[in-house]
Amino acid sequence: MIFHAKIKKEEKGYQIQFLELPNVVTYCENKDDIRKIARDALIGCIEEDLDRYLDIPLPKNINSRNIISIALPLSLSCSILFRKLRKQRGWTTAEVAKKLGISRQAYEKLESSKANHSAQTIERVLNVLGKACVDIEIEELAA
Repeated sequence: MIFHAKIKKEEKGYQIQFLELPNVVTYCENKDDIRKIARDALIGCIEEDLDRYLDIPLPKNINSRNIISIALPLSLSCSILFRKLRKQRGWTTAEVAKKLGISRQAYEKLESSKANHSAQTIERVLNVLGKACVDIEIEELAA
């Protein structure tokens, strides 16, 4: 998943605010550090929101001046996607866990920031949730 941040030049640095997550605002003094600072702030907020069971909005397609794109790690993207798909179907974590043949606690970990999803696990969960395939965007291989 790729989220978008607006960069605003200020007197002594740059303000970074995510468009999809307006509560994620950070500051950077050095222009060369903008992407790293933005990514760290995004990941920290997403991890906290996942572990507090908050809904996380899906990113939008945005192309505009002074907007940067920041990719989430695959594990966090999967956790968000699993939760969104489960809620769309109106299922509880226990119902999905039963369909997967695992405990409710094990499934809840797959929707948390602590998950380390294997390719096999991602495929199994997506099949149960009715999504045989998902488009995955990669911002930069070196990121």
